[in-house]
Amino acid sequence: RHVRKIKEVLDKNNIDYDLTVRRSDGGIEKALFTVYTSREKLYGLIKQVKGKDVVVRIRPVLSKSFLNDIVESGKSDEKRYLIVGYDPGVSVGLAVLDLDMNLVYVTSGRELDRGDIHNLLIKLGRPALVATDKNPPPEMCRKLAASLGALLYVPQKSLSTADKEMSVAEFIKQHPTIDIKNSHERDALAAALKAYREFQEKLEKLSCRLREMGFYDINLQKYKVKVLTNEDLSSIIEEVINDYVKEEKKEPQIILKSDVASQARKAEEVLKERINTLEKEKEFYKQRMLELEKSVRDLSSRLDSMSSELSEKILKDRKVSELMQRVRNLEAHLRILENENNVLKSRVINYENVFMKLYTRTHVLVPVYSSKCFKFLKLDREKIAVAFTYDVTEALKEARELVESARLGFLLPPTALGLSRHLIEEELIPAVSAEEFFEVNECIVVVDKNSFDRVIALVPQLSEERRKKKYGLTYEDLSTLIEEYRKSREF
Repeated sequence: RHVRKIKEVLDKNNIDYDLTVRRSDGGIEKALFTVYTSREKLYGLIKQVKGKDVVVRIRPVLSKSFLNDIVESGKSDEKRYLIVGYDPGVSVGLAVLDLDMNLVYVTSGRELDRGDIHNLLIKLGRPALVATDKNPPPEMCRKLAASLGALLYVPQKSLSTADKEMSVAEFIKQHPTIDIKNSHERDALAAALKAYREFQEKLEKLSCRLREMGFYDINLQKYKVKVLTNEDLSSIIEEVINDYVKEEKKEPQIILKSDVASQARKAEEVLKERINTLEKEKEFYKQRMLELEKSVRDLSSRLDSMSSELSEKILKDRKVSELMQRVRNLEAHLRILENENNVLKSRVINYENVFMKLYTRTHVLVPVYSSKCFKFLKLDREKIAVAFTYDVTEALKEARELVESARLGFLLPPTALGLSRHLIEEELIPAVSAEEFFEVNECIVVVDKNSFDRVIALVPQLSEERRKKKYGLTYEDLSTLIEEYRKSREF
């Protein structure tokens, strides 16, 4: 609560400050405000407090003098641009690289404030980039970058401890004399290295191209810093050439003695020739860039055309594939229809054969015995009915009474010859296995007349056998007894 209150007072009065907090399980253990203003301006705003749970102390601090002895003569090296790795906190870590990946300075210390760091960096060179290892970045990193007029580099995600140790270990392996004393210096150096490696490829490419063009004795730092702002390499190279040409065109501020006038003229001619050569090279590279841009446009147009042709080809291939699949489906359907046609042809031939047999009266139509086909079964007390069945046992469950009353006989398939003999000989059931039969539909079949006549003959014969077996008298014996009884009554 006290930390929040002090922060609100400082923000309300537009007083610049840095806030460092140390937390524990119970909450905030210690909070340090580094306020960049005179002690007098805090009078009436913030008071010192000494209580049981909270202690607020206000202590004026002088700039640390040892920082002034770090660099020679205290003058800023304006030709050197810097990448600053910054790890803020109660203990601060600071690491500084130049744009050639040389370690310029590394340090750490307790309560090293932003003002001291600012003064130190100004003496080391021109800070171009402030890097942090955390995302989102600490507020103190934002403020340091703003006070230096530098860009702020933030990694896509916070660097893990393993990543930082690996990065720093690799750098130390290349520079064995470097001594990293603690985790704060390690984190600061890891942040600076991460930022440098983000631009390393473009920085090295710029150096390589300029060396190929013969620029060895110029200060590359001021051109490399433009890479950090994502400026195009071709624009930077063009600026290098323009600056060099301007320097060459300047009149030399040298007073020549009369005895060396001829040498001066020769030197001037050499310089002019060099300038002309550089201007020609500049025009050549400009023309080359235009040619390359045209080539890129042509290739892009060609790529678009090829992509369009390829799309059309893919579309055609897909259409052909669909048509081929359709042909295969139609061929499969045609085979099914051909099979059905062959079946129908076979049936037509069979029907023709059946019609001929019916016409010549060698075969007769017989109904199938089933609940669905009873309408075709004509039962008459004076006539014997014949029915066809595949399952005589099932049929007898319903038709046994008709069979025993000599009104119904059965025809069976040709394969049921053994069953037919058993039924006739053992059970006295008139069930004859047909010699030949044809299915017309599920209710009508055509059977040979010989088998049909055999059933008709067997029905009364087997009925007589059943009666004799049951009563010991045949039908004729019974008729004789009845006739004799009638005659005896007449007398």
